[in-house]
Amino acid sequence: MTKMNEEQIEKLLEDISSIKSVLRQNRPLVQKIFDPAPLRNLLYAYSLTFIVFPLLFYFSIQYYGGYDLIPEGIRTFLIGVSCFTLFFLAAIKWMNRALLKMAGMIFTGRFGHLIFPNLILAVFLCFILARHGQHYYMVPAFAFCQGIQLNFYGCITGIKRYFLAGYWLLITGVIAIVFTSISPMIHLALTQGIGWILLALPIKEED
Repeated sequence: MTKMNEEQIEKLLEDISSIKSVLRQNRPLVQKIFDPAPLRNLLYAYSLTFIVFPLLFYFSIQYYGGYDLIPEGIRTFLIGVSCFTLFFLAAIKWMNRALLKMAGMIFTGRFGHLIFPNLILAVFLCFILARHGQHYYMVPAFAFCQGIQLNFYGCITGIKRYFLAGYWLLITGVIAIVFTSISPMIHLALTQGIGWILLALPIKEED
């Protein structure tokens, strides 16, 4: 491999500077495409789902003395309604044109090499933990993967809300591992519930 001379290094630095300039000029457009603001109401609905249903499970467990002691009808109802709500909200989200544009950008090329493995890792970790009876740790594992994903979005867009929600998920994921005496339902409400709210906050972005 030949060594680069001064002229080649200067040319490389100029090219890098040019690329950075183009990225700065197009950042407002990128932020507009990735901006979660059009989905604010949907994000609030997500957060309420992740707060209300885990808390209902938590208080039901406290009232009846354990998860297995909750009457089957109540347990089935809570699981069914929470799953239906999440799937319904996910369907609405993917039908949104703004999100489809965003997905079209990030699920292609090199970005996909981070997104898809991260998604596979989240599913794999949850599957392994569930198989070994470590259901508690599914909450922080999923929070870690989501936090990394949101921070990645923040890096390529400069949108603060992605960093805010991403670091919240990472920090609360660590808290969930440290404070294992707290119910995973509480941690689920803290990680996912508050995380979606932070992503929906109307924070003014720099141009």
